Amino acid sequence: MLSKNNYKITNKELADIIHLHPNYFNAVFKKYVSETPQRYINSLRIKKAKDILLRSHEAISEIPEQIGFKDVYYFSKAFKKATGMSPSLYRSLHQSHESHLSKNY
Repeated sequence: MLSKNNYKITNKELADIIHLHPNYFNAVFKKYVSETPQRYINSLRIKKAKDILLRSHEAISEIPEQIGFKDVYYFSKAFKKATGMSPSLYRSLHQSHESHLSKNY
């Protein structure tokens, strides 16, 4: 899993770590993981964003920088593509669902 220090890591940096050319690294990574390194990293970022959205009350505009997205627009677009909803709707639906569950127990 990515740590906070390497959320902005690039494909070239990953390739350099294991001493491969970036194009070859991308091909090998895709062969074994079934998606590109960037797509995989973005899925980790979205997973972390979901966690932050549900466990904190941070402004959505503060989340992208924490997880390595360059701006809130790109983050929102990637989040919606991955989940089918905006970050604010995701937070609203899931927090109200958890609130409803806690009232029933």
